[in-house]
Amino acid sequence: MSRRHTLTGLALAVALAVGPGTAVAADNPTGPHATDTGAVAVTGSVHHPKRLTVAELNAMPQHTKEVAFGVGPERSNHTFKGALLYDVLNGAGPAVDPKAKGDLQRFVITVVGADGYAAALAWGEIDPNLENKMVLLATVADGKSLTRPELVVPFDTKGGRYINDVVRVDVSRPTLRGPKPHKR
Repeated sequence: MSRRHTLTGLALAVALAVGPGTAVAADNPTGPHATDTGAVAVTGSVHHPKRLTVAELNAMPQHTKEVAFGVGPERSNHTFKGALLYDVLNGAGPAVDPKAKGDLQRFVITVVGADGYAAALAWGEIDPNLENKMVLLATVADGKSLTRPELVVPFDTKGGRYINDVVRVDVSRPTLRGPKPHKR
């Protein structure tokens, strides 16, 4: 049984949390002109939206992570190599509001696979000044080159946020609702 199928409930929870309008059709991953096989669109609240091919991801500094995930006896060990998600998004220039204290900490990153499977991360998870989790857009899995990158989230024990065949990484700043926060 694949790790994706063991976590269908988690995928549904993420899809509900991400909200409407974020579903992605496998044949139309990023819009009507998406034709780059293997390319990942970096979209949303960034100054420089872009499409990165596997070759471009391979040209970035590479990191290797050994990970284990799964449930009970179905745990599996893998080695992934690729670019840090932080480096990819930093290169796109997150659209930070310089007047808002800690604005980056409000950003949410949604990663979408070709099949529409999606997962969300907080910017603080990948930021070297905060949690500094070495999340990868891996282009090599267990020594084999991938045609599309895979999102690798070390220390996710069940692997629910591992996304195969990544087609889009979207950066957003959720709208705050409710009473205005008090000043400290």
